[in-house]
Amino acid sequence: MIIIHVTVNERGDRLYISDFNKGIVCLDGDENYLSTYNDRDLNGIDGVCVDGKGNLFVVGCRPNNVVQFSEDVKKIGVVIPQQDGLKGPRAVCLTRN
Repeated sequence: MIIIHVTVNERGDRLYISDFNKGIVCLDGDENYLSTYNDRDLNGIDGVCVDGKGNLFVVGCRPNNVVQFSEDVKKIGVVIPQQDGLKGPRAVCLTRN
């Protein structure tokens, strides 16, 4: 089974696809390939979400974490680590205040 989740930024010029095995695939608004990112913090990635500032948040379901990326898929860091009690995350969702 292939698990894929998709999100798009507010401007509609970046499409992010989480592929459980391959990592984050980034496409432009015309669906042209831009980049792929994967590392040990994203082993078995699952849900993805973009905030209003263009930051990307990705669930690492095997390392039990949530990792933040910039709009151009540069890793900012782990924002919710397993040590905070996260177990088996499957999705991430952000709301505006």
